[in-house]
Amino acid sequence: MDELYRNKYRIPSARRTHWDYGWNSIYFITICTRDRKHFFGEIINDEMVLNEAGMVTSHIWETISEQFSYVLLNEFVVMPNHMHGLLTLNHAVGQSEIAFTNAKGGITSIHNPMFHENLSKVIRWYKGKSSYEIRKFQSSFGWQARFHDHIVRNDESLRRIQSYIIGNPQLWRQDKFFS
Repeated sequence: MDELYRNKYRIPSARRTHWDYGWNSIYFITICTRDRKHFFGEIINDEMVLNEAGMVTSHIWETISEQFSYVLLNEFVVMPNHMHGLLTLNHAVGQSEIAFTNAKGGITSIHNPMFHENLSKVIRWYKGKSSYEIRKFQSSFGWQARFHDHIVRNDESLRRIQSYIIGNPQLWRQDKFFS
Protein backbone atom coordinates (compact mmCIF):
# COMPACT_ATOMS: atom_id res chain seq x y z
CA MET A 1 0.00 0.00 0.00
CA ASP A 2 2.80 2.41 0.89
CA GLU A 3 4.56 1.67 -2.42
CA LEU A 4 1.38 2.40 -4.35
CA TYR A 5 0.94 5.64 -2.46
CA ARG A 6 4.44 6.83 -3.34
CA ASN A 7 4.23 5.75 -6.96
CA LYS A 8 0.79 7.19 -7.47
CA TYR A 9 0.87 10.48 -5.61
CA ARG A 10 4.47 11.57 -5.14
CA ILE A 11 5.68 13.92 -7.81
CA PRO A 12 9.39 13.61 -8.51
CA SER A 13 11.44 16.69 -7.75
CA ALA A 14 12.24 19.00 -10.62
CA ARG A 15 15.49 19.89 -8.89
CA ARG A 16 18.84 18.55 -10.04
CA THR A 17 19.90 15.46 -8.11
CA HIS A 18 23.27 15.54 -6.36
CA TRP A 19 23.14 19.33 -6.15
CA ASP A 20 22.66 21.24 -2.92
CA TYR A 21 20.53 24.30 -3.69
CA GLY A 22 22.09 26.02 -0.70
CA TRP A 23 25.46 26.06 -2.46
CA ASN A 24 26.85 29.36 -3.65
CA SER A 25 25.97 29.71 -7.30
CA ILE A 26 24.07 31.84 -9.80
CA TYR A 27 20.55 30.61 -10.54
CA PHE A 28 18.29 31.55 -13.44
CA ILE A 29 14.71 31.34 -12.20
CA THR A 30 11.42 31.25 -14.10
CA ILE A 31 8.12 31.39 -12.23
CA CYS A 32 4.77 31.22 -14.03
CA THR A 33 1.35 32.31 -12.90
CA ARG A 34 -1.29 29.66 -12.33
CA ASP A 35 -2.71 28.55 -15.68
CA ARG A 36 -0.38 31.13 -17.24
CA LYS A 37 -3.00 33.84 -16.78
CA HIS A 38 -1.91 37.37 -17.62
CA PHE A 39 -1.85 39.07 -14.23
CA PHE A 40 1.10 41.45 -14.56
CA GLY A 41 0.34 43.75 -17.49
CA GLU A 42 0.93 43.63 -21.21
CA ILE A 43 3.56 44.08 -23.89
CA ILE A 44 3.06 47.33 -25.80
CA ASN A 45 5.50 48.30 -28.57
CA ASP A 46 7.92 45.57 -27.42
CA GLU A 47 8.01 46.91 -23.85
CA MET A 48 6.47 45.40 -20.74
CA VAL A 49 3.94 47.77 -19.21
CA LEU A 50 3.33 46.63 -15.64
CA ASN A 51 -0.07 46.92 -14.04
CA GLU A 52 -0.49 47.09 -10.25
CA ALA A 53 0.14 43.35 -9.76
CA GLY A 54 3.20 43.55 -11.99
CA MET A 55 4.58 46.46 -10.01
CA VAL A 56 4.08 44.56 -6.75
CA THR A 57 5.78 41.50 -8.22
CA SER A 58 8.71 43.59 -9.42
CA HIS A 59 9.06 45.49 -6.15
CA ILE A 60 9.04 42.35 -4.01
CA TRP A 61 11.69 40.72 -6.22
CA GLU A 62 13.85 43.81 -5.65
CA THR A 63 13.53 43.38 -1.86
CA ILE A 64 14.75 39.77 -1.74
CA SER A 65 18.26 40.87 -0.71
CA GLU A 66 16.79 42.80 2.22
CA GLN A 67 15.10 39.64 3.46
CA PHE A 68 18.00 37.28 2.65
CA SER A 69 21.39 38.91 3.13
CA TYR A 70 23.17 36.10 1.27
CA VAL A 71 21.24 36.74 -1.97
CA LEU A 72 22.56 39.07 -4.65
CA LEU A 73 20.17 40.08 -7.42
CA ASN A 74 21.02 40.48 -11.09
CA GLU A 75 18.81 41.03 -14.16
CA PHE A 76 15.09 40.22 -13.97
CA VAL A 77 11.96 40.87 -15.96
CA VAL A 78 8.28 40.57 -15.16
CA MET A 79 6.26 39.44 -18.18
CA PRO A 80 2.44 39.21 -18.54
CA ASN A 81 2.23 35.68 -17.09
CA HIS A 82 5.67 34.83 -15.73
CA MET A 83 8.89 36.30 -14.48
CA HIS A 84 12.56 35.55 -15.06
CA GLY A 85 15.32 36.46 -12.66
CA LEU A 86 18.96 35.84 -11.98
CA LEU A 87 20.03 35.58 -8.38
CA THR A 88 23.22 34.54 -6.67
CA LEU A 89 23.45 32.69 -3.39
CA ASN A 90 26.62 33.92 -1.73
CA HIS A 91 26.88 32.79 1.87
CA ALA A 92 30.10 34.78 2.29
CA VAL A 93 27.94 37.92 2.52
CA GLY A 94 25.25 36.44 4.76
CA GLN A 95 24.39 33.78 7.24
CA SER A 96 24.80 30.27 5.85
CA GLU A 97 22.58 28.30 8.21
CA ILE A 98 19.86 29.10 10.71
CA ALA A 99 20.35 27.83 14.21
CA PHE A 100 17.09 26.43 15.56
CA THR A 101 16.89 25.40 19.16
CA ASN A 102 14.29 22.73 19.83
CA ALA A 103 13.41 22.68 16.13
CA LYS A 104 11.57 19.51 15.19
CA GLY A 105 11.30 19.83 11.40
CA GLY A 106 8.54 17.26 11.09
CA ILE A 107 9.38 13.90 9.55
CA THR A 108 12.65 15.26 8.11
CA SER A 109 13.91 16.51 11.50
CA ILE A 110 16.90 18.84 11.16
CA HIS A 111 17.16 17.90 7.48
CA ASN A 112 14.03 19.95 6.71
CA PRO A 113 15.11 22.17 3.78
CA MET A 114 13.26 25.16 5.22
CA PHE A 115 15.71 25.19 8.14
CA HIS A 116 18.55 25.93 5.72
CA GLU A 117 19.30 28.97 3.64
CA ASN A 118 18.68 27.71 0.12
CA LEU A 119 17.07 28.62 -3.19
CA SER A 120 13.72 27.01 -2.38
CA LYS A 121 13.37 29.03 0.81
CA VAL A 122 14.02 32.28 -1.11
CA ILE A 123 11.50 31.46 -3.85
CA ARG A 124 8.90 30.25 -1.34
CA TRP A 125 9.19 33.58 0.49
CA TYR A 126 8.99 35.55 -2.77
CA LYS A 127 5.94 33.71 -4.04
CA GLY A 128 4.20 33.88 -0.65
CA LYS A 129 4.89 37.58 -0.10
CA SER A 130 3.88 38.61 -3.62
CA SER A 131 0.74 36.44 -3.50
CA TYR A 132 -0.28 37.96 -0.17
CA GLU A 133 0.15 41.52 -1.45
CA ILE A 134 -1.49 40.96 -4.86
CA ARG A 135 -4.50 39.14 -3.40
CA LYS A 136 -5.37 42.30 -1.48
CA PHE A 137 -6.72 43.67 -4.78
CA GLN A 138 -6.74 40.62 -7.13
CA SER A 139 -8.24 37.71 -5.21
CA SER A 140 -7.88 35.21 -8.07
CA PHE A 141 -4.09 35.62 -8.31
CA GLY A 142 -1.87 32.57 -7.94
CA TRP A 143 1.52 31.25 -8.91
CA GLN A 144 2.14 27.90 -10.53
CA ALA A 145 3.05 25.37 -7.81
CA ARG A 146 6.65 24.93 -8.91
CA PHE A 147 9.38 27.04 -10.47
CA HIS A 148 12.06 26.34 -13.03
CA ASP A 149 15.72 26.85 -12.23
CA HIS A 150 18.93 26.65 -14.21
CA ILE A 151 22.32 26.63 -12.54
CA VAL A 152 24.53 29.12 -14.41
CA ARG A 153 27.83 27.41 -15.15
CA ASN A 154 30.08 30.09 -16.68
CA ASP A 155 30.37 33.73 -17.75
CA GLU A 156 29.27 33.02 -21.33
CA SER A 157 26.07 31.39 -20.11
CA LEU A 158 25.48 34.29 -17.68
CA ARG A 159 25.84 36.87 -20.47
CA ARG A 160 23.49 34.89 -22.75
CA ILE A 161 20.84 34.65 -20.00
CA GLN A 162 21.19 38.34 -19.09
CA SER A 163 20.66 39.22 -22.75
CA TYR A 164 17.63 36.90 -22.93
CA ILE A 165 16.06 38.52 -19.86
CA ILE A 166 16.65 42.06 -21.10
CA GLY A 167 15.27 41.24 -24.56
CA ASN A 168 12.37 39.08 -23.40
CA PRO A 169 9.64 41.71 -24.02
CA GLN A 170 10.80 42.14 -27.64
CA LEU A 171 10.53 38.37 -28.19
CA TRP A 172 7.13 38.01 -26.54
CA ARG A 173 5.30 36.71 -29.62
CA GLN A 174 7.86 33.90 -29.98
CA ASP A 175 7.93 33.13 -26.24
CA LYS A 176 6.71 29.68 -25.23
CA PHE A 177 4.61 31.38 -22.53
CA PHE A 178 2.86 33.64 -25.06
CA SER A 179 -0.86 32.95 -25.26
